Amino acid sequence: MTSRQDKESPVGRTSTSLPPAMQKHRIFGGADQGITIENIGLAAAPTMEWTYAEPAHTVLVWRRGIAEFKEADFDGSSRQRVSSRSSNIWIIPAGMRSSGVARNVSASEVLHLSLTSDAIGADRLRPVVDRRDLVLRGLVERIFSIDGRDDAVARLLRESLSDSLRLHLLDAYGEALSRPRYEKRDLDHATKRLLTEYLHDALDGEVSLDTLADLAEMPRSSFRRKFAAAFGTTPHQYLMELRLDRAKSLLISTGLTVTEISSASGFASPSHFATTFKNRVGVTPTQYRWKRS
Repeated sequence: MTSRQDKESPVGRTSTSLPPAMQKHRIFGGADQGITIENIGLAAAPTMEWTYAEPAHTVLVWRRGIAEFKEADFDGSSRQRVSSRSSNIWIIPAGMRSSGVARNVSASEVLHLSLTSDAIGADRLRPVVDRRDLVLRGLVERIFSIDGRDDAVARLLRESLSDSLRLHLLDAYGEALSRPRYEKRDLDHATKRLLTEYLHDALDGEVSLDTLADLAEMPRSSFRRKFAAAFGTTPHQYLMELRLDRAKSLLISTGLTVTEISSASGFASPSHFATTFKNRVGVTPTQYRWKRS
């Protein structure tokens, strides 16, 4: 996609009479992950135009801002009137051309998602415009909320949310070919034991969904579902329960400080540990230790 001045832009083409200043912030992903999420900030402009024709699927989520008039089309079809409600989405399937125009646009923000066909797991997505999708908006906003965090829990949560995002797009807008697909086995007893031992050993370190899927010899796209069926919860929730169990044991059996126990149990910070413990156990770590002393 290019501007009228032939400048590369993730948002599209803008009027040369008053080109809006763009601020781009990558929230998640990269080429090696098959998915990127960016928050695009646009300055107010009397006219704004977009043209998309990308090899990857493009999904836009209108985050905030007002446009007096918006239209969009796919592959040169008749233009369709579009509203500028928050959480409205615009899906341009890989290889399809789509363009749009807006008038009297206020300062706005758009969430820009780019997904390869391999990442989405479908042969194509349906073209969609002017549909409100609060689920998609909520998933992206939750990923946005942990932007900048690099602790083990945040990484695992980010991966889990991105998988949920892919599955939601596939379920709601996918058009996969109807061909038989090989279904991986369920988690057997030996694999469950291997995963449990690994998670216990890695509680105070980094744990990624990719590593767990590799241990189970499964693709990540099916691993979360198989894990939930075998353990009754998601990998993120299971890891959190293991960390809390270790913290409880250390609170009762050692004289370590709460800060030391937080680190030994794999929490990002003492405050994160204290908040999580109180929310899930009902008392603070100090109160828990005192009641069982």
